[in-house]
Amino acid sequence: MKDTTVRRLQERLRTIAHYGNHMPAVTVDGSFDEPTQNALRAFQQLCGLPTTGEPDFDTCRRVDEIFALVKEGLEPPVALTPYCGCAVSVKPGERSPAVSMLEVMLNALSDRYANLEPVPVNGVYDAPTEEAVKQFQRCNGLEPDGKVDKRTWNAMARLFNAGCRQEC
Repeated sequence: MKDTTVRRLQERLRTIAHYGNHMPAVTVDGSFDEPTQNALRAFQQLCGLPTTGEPDFDTCRRVDEIFALVKEGLEPPVALTPYCGCAVSVKPGERSPAVSMLEVMLNALSDRYANLEPVPVNGVYDAPTEEAVKQFQRCNGLEPDGKVDKRTWNAMARLFNAGCRQEC
């Protein structure tokens, strides 16, 4: 990679990191070093891309898209509250606002996962919601038990937040 290409990538990753605060900042020095690869891996993970640390076509396209939004000065979406032990834990049969948030996230993520079907947003953890959660868990290396615990909620919220920044 050319020094100027690496520097451009680093500038964009640094701006995105500063704006989103979900990945490490990188030094803009034109060197495709380990910190740059780590920042790229973090970005790829947040966007649901393969976490190779390499600037492949899909990764560079996503970096450019998100950077353009940041540069335009668009406000980021409000981040979902991270799991705090008791605030978010939902299971089949439950009816609550947290289930509605879960359904909204699942529907947003269904645009990025071909095998994740949208679900009705009704605040009820019914069979379609449970199946969508299980499919999300399978796609993300989590135990497909249909329970939304800390790991599942955080994985879903990270991808939802990353996806919304790109599409808003």
